[in-house]
Amino acid sequence: MEKMKKLFRNINLKTFIPSCLTLIVLIGVLMFFPVKSAEIIQYLYDFCTEKFGWLYLLACLACFGFLIWISTSKVGNILLVSSKLNKKMNDYNFDEKKKILKQSQLITVQNFLHYYEKYNEWTNNLIIQRTEAIAKEAYNSIWKLDTNDI
Repeated sequence: MEKMKKLFRNINLKTFIPSCLTLIVLIGVLMFFPVKSAEIIQYLYDFCTEKFGWLYLLACLACFGFLIWISTSKVGNILLVSSKLNKKMNDYNFDEKKKILKQSQLITVQNFLHYYEKYNEWTNNLIIQRTEAIAKEAYNSIWKLDTNDI
């Protein structure tokens, strides 16, 4: 139960409430006017595939390529920072980058510094180690289902 409370505390209500209301309205329209909704959906589908079929296929191919790239890349080498800090870090060595990263207020950056402050170089072994740690955290905190919460 405590996990559920923690999850709900992290919800951005300014985004969540309008999204839910939009879905409720859309589902209501689809339920109460199923024939007309089906006609409109079919018209939109036909329009998009006839007019933008090539673009649609290209977009799907691009998404598929992106997913392949993400699934085979080393996520441990990615650290989200502001564009300002990213430009400052440029091609500096790891020690210089750590000094610049200390300016960030993001919790993920602070956690990164906490764990990797002691290293002088950002090596392939550290990238693999961080990738595995991120995957483990994602599985344990996000994707793993606790049957007690269901």
